[in-house]
Amino acid sequence: MNSMNDQIFGAFTDQSAKLLGPSRELSKLTLAKLEQLVSLQFASLRELTELNLGQLRAAADIASPADLQNYVGRQQDFLKTVAEKLAGDAQAIAALGREFADEAKTIAMKRFSTVSGGGAD
Repeated sequence: MNSMNDQIFGAFTDQSAKLLGPSRELSKLTLAKLEQLVSLQFASLRELTELNLGQLRAAADIASPADLQNYVGRQQDFLKTVAEKLAGDAQAIAALGREFADEAKTIAMKRFSTVSGGGAD
């Protein structure tokens, strides 16, 4: 009787591992991509903060009409830099999303294969 219970428990454990394995993989993938997203956001925040602080420093140094004219003249370059930075960040976030979707799809297909009996895992 004990051997039969061991076999049943063993079979249950094997099936559970096959079914839960992809869920664990998906959780790990989600955490990894979330860490990458947070890292990207912190880097972006740091860079944009430095850009804006530079603008504030330049504004604080305005002492004459000529300084003001130069400052205003540089605003277009500043805005172009910020726009390029934001566009690059958006592309990086989109790429991260695509990576997540592709990897999650692979995990889901693996799970489907396991559940349908098509895979041995």
